[in-house]
Amino acid sequence: MLLTPVEIQELLKLIDRYTTTFVAHHVGTDILMPSDFQLLQKAGVNINAIKPHMSNVEQAFKFGILSELVSNPQLMSYPDLKAKIMSPNVVPLNSKEKAALMSLKQQTYIDINNLKDKMKRDVSNELVFADKKLNEVKHAKLVTDAAAWAVEERKSVNAIVSKIGHESGQWNRDLGRIAEFVLHTAMDEGKASGIERRSGREALVYKDVYAGACPNCIRLYLSGGAGSAPKIFKLSEIKGNGTNVGRKQKEWLPVIGPTHPFCRCTINNVPLGFTVEDYQKGNWEWTGTGFKILKYETKRKSKIKITVGKKG
Repeated sequence: MLLTPVEIQELLKLIDRYTTTFVAHHVGTDILMPSDFQLLQKAGVNINAIKPHMSNVEQAFKFGILSELVSNPQLMSYPDLKAKIMSPNVVPLNSKEKAALMSLKQQTYIDINNLKDKMKRDVSNELVFADKKLNEVKHAKLVTDAAAWAVEERKSVNAIVSKIGHESGQWNRDLGRIAEFVLHTAMDEGKASGIERRSGREALVYKDVYAGACPNCIRLYLSGGAGSAPKIFKLSEIKGNGTNVGRKQKEWLPVIGPTHPFCRCTINNVPLGFTVEDYQKGNWEWTGTGFKILKYETKRKSKIKITVGKKG
């Protein structure tokens, strides 16, 4: 046997500690279960040092709100912008925003725990496979002395270490995918909340679709193919579509956050005063970076007759 049952359990516990610590730092301690706190305490993690800090998810959410409420956030210095985001008084969340943020955290917690379970299955399966191979070598007729057995055992140990190392690279990529997806979602959900605060649930929004976007995003968000003007949506409509998580590709809908993993499209508000009628009548042009409302002068086709005084 390569590892004893105690050693195997310790290896699996390391995966638990790693993923739970990741959640605490990046998603927030308010989403952790009592068993998670116990695990971190046993691992010597100072939870009280993590609690006062705003998680990355909440920072992204609040940055999204600020990007809509502040007239020109690009002109602010990074320290000033971060200070505003970190201050609980500058962007206090209302009940709907708190619920949206908590829902996002809960989904992330589930996704990371699903990945944790996969990591543990991968390790367990590899250990079982390696033990089986070692057992085959041990009982092979060609292996007749302890020295040969030791050589084969060392080869198998190296192989399993290499295999788990390869798998850990895949796990890190999966964690990175989850982190990127949730931070993008938090940012766009925050922007949507900022738009709703300023213009209400019926505000008009569109998605910035960048060069190189996938065919699905071009189909969902652009009016006439790559490089064309965006479609516009009511915020309530696009919010009602939820997310595309769990949907088949052909079932994807326009959504507030990323349409798919590694999606770069972001939600934006149309200019104030821009209406559905303007869009339908073509009283606008797409500048490449935003909508520009066109003002037309109304020309009279008939002559105006003016009568002065009483006709005698």
